[in-house]
Parts: sequence; C-alpha cells; structure tokens
Amino acid sequence: MNATKERVQAIDFANSARGKYIISQALNYAIKHLRELENRENPYPKNGEHAEPSNRKDMEFLEVNVFPLYAVTKEASHESNTIQEETK
Repeated sequence: MNATKERVQAIDFANSARGKYIISQALNYAIKHLRELENRENPYPKNGEHAEPSNRKDMEFLEVNVFPLYAVTKEASHESNTIQEETK
C-alpha cells in the first residue's frame, strides 16, 4: 500500500467514531500524565520529563471542544475523568 492511500485511510479512521474515541482517550491519558508532572516536587528536572502546562491546556481545549467522547463515556460510568477534574 502506498503512503498516500495509507494517509487517506488514516484520515478516514480519525474521522470515524472509533478514531475520535481513540484520539479522545489518548488526550485524556496525556492530560492526566502532564498534570502529574506539574504536581510533582520538581516539574522541570534537569534530566527527565518536563511538565508542559501550555500543552496540557491545549489538549484540554481539544478534548472539551472536539474530542469529548472518552471523557463523556467515563463520566457516564461514574469514573473520574479530565473534563470533570477541570471543572472542580
């Protein structure tokens, strides 16, 4: 399969309900991870993963406004999710 055909398939998948769910889940996990980095004693260690508050905020914006499916699903099952945490 050539790269162009794979790209079209990937775009089609990303626009499908399943693709949106997967992107939403990835955003949810990434947001939680970045929050943990922000909340540790040293959010910007010399040798290690840095907290990235502006990236987390952009991810939250995307999650709330474009890809809420995973968080809404978790909310319906009464689990903690990033959208609920944001509104606390």
